[in-house]
Amino acid sequence: SKRWGIQQVRFSLRNKLARFVPAEQLGSFYSLILGDTSLLSAQQWQTLNQTGTTHLLIISGLHVGLIAALCLALLRRLRMPWAITVSLTIGMTGIYALMAGWGLPVQRALVMTTVVLWALHIGRAVQFGGQFAIALLFVLLIDPLATLSNGFWLSFGAVFLLIYGLTNRTAQIAGPIIQLRALIVSQWVVFVGMLPALGYFLG
Repeated sequence: SKRWGIQQVRFSLRNKLARFVPAEQLGSFYSLILGDTSLLSAQQWQTLNQTGTTHLLIISGLHVGLIAALCLALLRRLRMPWAITVSLTIGMTGIYALMAGWGLPVQRALVMTTVVLWALHIGRAVQFGGQFAIALLFVLLIDPLATLSNGFWLSFGAVFLLIYGLTNRTAQIAGPIIQLRALIVSQWVVFVGMLPALGYFLG
């Protein structure tokens, strides 16, 4: 089956990494490339949790978004037709998502990325709220039980807060100071807005 074929590719890549990467760094490589955290030690988990950097190592929406942005930027530099650029970006991001283990956070990020890119492709002025609702609908169609996961509420909650806090505030982006201010505001919006949810779900 197709899924078994992907697992074979992941297994092959896992073995190749084991041959070339030092043993003490292997856990980090597996996590970033394959979404496999089995080799992370208790000390590494403790360090990640204490420093609040777990999301940087464990594959999540952040990594999917970065891959999509890099693919889009590269293909645009090659001056390909926009339809091909969007299609290839979605395809390559989807391959990365499959290689990363196809976990729920990765699926959600891929759906959101696809919705945004498709809206850009058709040239329609789809409001961010509409994109958010479409992404939410597709995630629930793919996996209705996702609502039982804390990550579902936390990830969509964070995205909603960013949309609410930053929509219609991009017209003044004219320099590094304004961009830095927007970056700081986005962090505070998520930090303050997610406190109740984090307290409820994670104590």
